Amino acid sequence: MTRRAVLPVVVAALGALAATAPLASAAGSAVPSAWAAGANAICTKAQKGIPKVSRTASIEEMTKSTQKVLDIVIRQSGELAKLPRPSRDAASIVRLLGYYTQQIAALRGMVAALKKGDQKAWEAQVAKGDAVNTKAITLSRKLGATRC
Repeated sequence: MTRRAVLPVVVAALGALAATAPLASAAGSAVPSAWAAGANAICTKAQKGIPKVSRTASIEEMTKSTQKVLDIVIRQSGELAKLPRPSRDAASIVRLLGYYTQQIAALRGMVAALKKGDQKAWEAQVAKGDAVNTKAITLSRKLGATRC
């Protein structure tokens, strides 16, 4: 796998997959705007930690950056899962957190593919991550979490 072949996609994928994934669940009677405000604060903090990837990055640097994004997303997801959920949006939030679980799986797949130098596997994981990220963004916007 050449670094030129994957670098533009890595840069895009790292930004696109800077979302969240659930590790726990929280039930509550929070108001929707309170949930959205909490989610936006968590997502803003996580996005600030996403590494910048140089166009001349090596495969090793891209692997390290992707692993860092994975670590951030796992930490972020745990925080999001703990937010009290407004009862009227609880089912949608659970669905959103499920999308984020799928994003974590895609990021893990990207790291594994980069370590092996398997461009086809890497591209497949990027495609999975992009597809689920689109669903997550759409749903998070409907829930008022505009930073997630």
